[in-house]
Amino acid sequence: MQTILGAGGAIANELAKALAVKGEPIRLVSRHPQTVTNNEQLVAADLTNLKGVYKAVKGSKVAYLTVGLPYNTRIWQKLWPVIMKNVINACEKEQVALVFFDNSYMYDPDYLSKMTEETPARPISRKGEIRQFIAE
Repeated sequence: MQTILGAGGAIANELAKALAVKGEPIRLVSRHPQTVTNNEQLVAADLTNLKGVYKAVKGSKVAYLTVGLPYNTRIWQKLWPVIMKNVINACEKEQVALVFFDNSYMYDPDYLSKMTEETPARPISRKGEIRQFIAE
């Protein structure tokens, strides 16, 4: 089972289509999940609720975290650390591999066109600072 946490967005939808082509069983998880390929398991869950995340990843081989939050700093400060902690804890407990689709908020903008594993962190926004805090 391949589970997409934060289903419904552009990345999640394209990922669901790609996994379906490979014949992988797919579980789409969001507050209000909707089918993409008409062959997925749909699970309603709030990723800020740890029990909901456990339920969402149980029985999965891989969980893909593609969740997006409204572009609002206060929401990011409040929810992003909770979501990350819940997903990491649930995947660890259930022995599920985690693939995280990240953003570039925490990185030095002078390096964005040539990012590598050594690209330095230098956030220029509060959201970038939050993202860097979680990475440390």
